[in-house]
Amino acid sequence: MTIKDFADTYDEWRLLKDWSLGPVIRPDPQKDPQRFSELTEILISQSDFDQIQTTNDGHFFAESAWHASFFLEVFNSAIVCGSVGNMLFRGQSDSNWHIVPSIDREDLTTFSGARKLFESLAFRELSANLHTDLTMISPRLPENGIKLSLPREAYVPVAQHYGHITELVDFTADPTVAVFFAANSKFASEEQMARVFASRLGSKEHLFDKIHLKLVPPFFRRPYLQKGVFVQSMNPGDIHEEYSPDLTIDFPANTIEKEFVVIRGEIVDILPKDDNIKKLSEIAERSFWEFLQKNEFDTFDPIEVFNFISDYAKKVDGEITPLYKPEVHKAMGYFAEFINELEDLFYWLCYFTNHKSNGGIALNVDVFDTLIDHNPEIMLFFAKMYKMFLSDDLLPVPQDENRKKWQEALSSHIYVRLENSGHNPSRRLTVDDFVK
Repeated sequence: MTIKDFADTYDEWRLLKDWSLGPVIRPDPQKDPQRFSELTEILISQSDFDQIQTTNDGHFFAESAWHASFFLEVFNSAIVCGSVGNMLFRGQSDSNWHIVPSIDREDLTTFSGARKLFESLAFRELSANLHTDLTMISPRLPENGIKLSLPREAYVPVAQHYGHITELVDFTADPTVAVFFAANSKFASEEQMARVFASRLGSKEHLFDKIHLKLVPPFFRRPYLQKGVFVQSMNPGDIHEEYSPDLTIDFPANTIEKEFVVIRGEIVDILPKDDNIKKLSEIAERSFWEFLQKNEFDTFDPIEVFNFISDYAKKVDGEITPLYKPEVHKAMGYFAEFINELEDLFYWLCYFTNHKSNGGIALNVDVFDTLIDHNPEIMLFFAKMYKMFLSDDLLPVPQDENRKKWQEALSSHIYVRLENSGHNPSRRLTVDDFVK
């Protein structure tokens, strides 16, 4: 079978089933179950991977991006459904590259490096000013509405996702997304090999003491389409030692046969354009040049930079506020979308097959508690909104009573975890306590 034939078979296979809720929850294919089974057998029979015994961890070679993606899909399902753990993936278009935060790839003493850092800081401040204090008013909510307030550092993942330099590194819970970014480089040479790194969350002793997992705040949908999570190393620089991948797989970076796309029952555009984000980046760039009109590059003072950015964000508040100001009748929908997106991400990151309960799903408490500990404000806001949606008689209630009980237990678990960890939400997050 040629690579093109394998790619076409793989794409058809992915189109026949809903893959949107991670490796555990996989509804039976509704479109053509028999065809799906036939394609599965074909893909298995045509997948021949040569294990390269060069390191203690598994290292594999695949003939193409589609072979690699199928292998990672099978591997991920075997790990998660075997109750072994949940996986994180990262794809890079050059197998020689180490996993290094974008800020550590820049020389911040040069004009170019200093400019990128300035614009990254400005983008974070603009994003925070835009979303930090939002109050949603609706006849269906308490009299004072719902107020969302997040610390400014909650927007560092947003800056990282949209191309600004930060100390974070992008990862995904969906292996096909990792392959997508590794395979679709515009600058890959004919001989270049791409690489996907895969590691079990919690598989290494004290892993979560060495890295932090960061989530994206509400209203930024693209990272959730990519099932993205952001890793921050507790030690600056190369995070290879902390991340310690369980598996790597290499394949040709140049996908000349056809474009590799992400498919979850349908083709998913994981890079939708966002004119609002583009506008924020343009304003951040403009702030740098206005700063240079009053300051020399060689005399950048950190305090002056932060003060200027803070004042500039307030100055352009009237310009950026309309970008995300939802219409009143759509406000509830924006929050509901965020709740759905974050809950979906939990399926990818925190659920595995529990063979002790006849194959039912179970929560990976270690991973879930880590997400709470590393993102207390976002997770508490999620819990508050979750309980509100569950108690709203005007909103549809899950038909499955067990699912509703699980949802209530999920939000309760967040509260208990935050309380036991000593986190005081009132210091950082203000949300009217509208659920008794």
